[in-house]
Amino acid sequence: MPNILRIVVPVLAAFVAFAVLVAGRAAAEDRVVLQTRPGVTQPILFQPAASPVASVVLFPGGVGVIAVTGGNFLLRVRGEFAARGISVAVIDAPSDRSTDSIEYRASADAAQDLAAVVNFLKSKASVPVWLVGTSNG
Repeated sequence: MPNILRIVVPVLAAFVAFAVLVAGRAAAEDRVVLQTRPGVTQPILFQPAASPVASVVLFPGGVGVIAVTGGNFLLRVRGEFAARGISVAVIDAPSDRSTDSIEYRASADAAQDLAAVVNFLKSKASVPVWLVGTSNG
């Protein structure tokens, strides 16, 4: 039995250390709903960095709906931004649209919705805000 313990204990210790390391990198993520235009809300996923040096608004591609574009690169790596000191807001489709379109993204309504997201990020930390999108984002 002692030979097995010499193998199991170090392996178990390594597993626990890895789990703590990975859990320590994960930041809490909240779904926040912002009032943007009269009668319209803009949902975002917000993941704050512990000591932000910047903030980023991520625009996933496709139809611009987080639930539909879950495999999008930006959605998969958003935690990496937060782990490196960049607070993250992933923008979803606003309440008056079931999806985003190229026409919407180029509209005054989209600019107003985005302004509310940027103002929210600025209220959390006075740091630069970057915009990053993929494909249709």
